[in-house]
Amino acid sequence: SIDAGLFGPAPRVIVATLFGLLLIGLSELGSKLPRIGHVFSEDARIRQSLAGAGVAVLYATLYMASELYGLIGLQAAFLLVILVTILAFVLSLRHGQPTAVMGIIGGFVAPWIAGMSADNMPALLAYLGVFIAAVFGLSIWQRWIWLLLLATGGGALWTFALVISAGS
Repeated sequence: SIDAGLFGPAPRVIVATLFGLLLIGLSELGSKLPRIGHVFSEDARIRQSLAGAGVAVLYATLYMASELYGLIGLQAAFLLVILVTILAFVLSLRHGQPTAVMGIIGGFVAPWIAGMSADNMPALLAYLGVFIAAVFGLSIWQRWIWLLLLATGGGALWTFALVISAGS
């Protein structure tokens, strides 16, 4: 159906978004399902996996919508990626560390997904500063010291990448 043009870019993005939201919904409400809900309650990894997969799908959908299909512009993609990152951090408060990892990976990849580069230096640096501060806040709140290290490492990688791109 995709090759025949029956399932174009906009419907693909809509279905992918709904799938990501469905996964997150299952992570939150799966324990209420008849017959299988007890599985969600007994093993926290199921909810963590669903929440992490949902966040990953939403990030990938935004990349697909902005970079591959050009359905949304830079500002809209950037704003939506920030919202997905906030959602990931809120979910990490409920589901724990694996969801926080998805949020930090997505948050550091967000500027690249949105197409930001050294050309947008003020906005890029402002985003990275606010994002790293949010990660520090989350890590202090949850007492996840390892998250501080990831935030510092991600900031160092972005700094290195910007220095390299500015020199070329």
